[in-house]
Amino acid sequence: MLEGGDSVRNAKSNTKRAGQPPNFWGNYQDKVPKEQKENIIKQYFSQNMLFIYTDMSMRIDRGMMAVACTYVSSGTVMVKHQIVHPPFGCKQINVYGELVAIQFAFNQFLKHVGDCNSVTIYSDVRDINEILNQTIMFKRNPSLKQLQEKLILLYQKKKEQYPNLSVQYLTSDQKAHNPFYKASHNASRKLLGL
Repeated sequence: MLEGGDSVRNAKSNTKRAGQPPNFWGNYQDKVPKEQKENIIKQYFSQNMLFIYTDMSMRIDRGMMAVACTYVSSGTVMVKHQIVHPPFGCKQINVYGELVAIQFAFNQFLKHVGDCNSVTIYSDVRDINEILNQTIMFKRNPSLKQLQEKLILLYQKKKEQYPNLSVQYLTSDQKAHNPFYKASHNASRKLLGL
């Protein structure tokens, strides 16, 4: 079950920096690998691609999770998040929350796609493609199995509507110094008071 909540962060222009790429890293900019900076700036300014970074956090003491998605395109960054009340058998299972975050992205991305002709959703679930393609099936946990079945159907439906939709594993190298992933991570933690 989900409870709504969202936050929005849009880029603001600064006439002193006109023509310069944004600095997402502050004083740490010199420590970020050049290739990573270029990739982040490219995603930020992309006019025809929407990039979505998902993440989840959990409070075991309260039996709650929070999911967040960061939408990046056309010089705009928008963060949406929600509280999740997992079923009893999934209260301490990270992958449950991560899959709900992807489900949240599937349900919301059409609101943010605009003129983009391609959508890439990033998840830190290592086996996300195997889960979506049913190579890996959850058999022992009925709640996870049910979530997987719903997620697969939703993915297939969204893929029919939007053929250039993909879900990719976000490696630890791609996470490092990534302000968009960090935005999702921070939003989900903040929603839980962490």
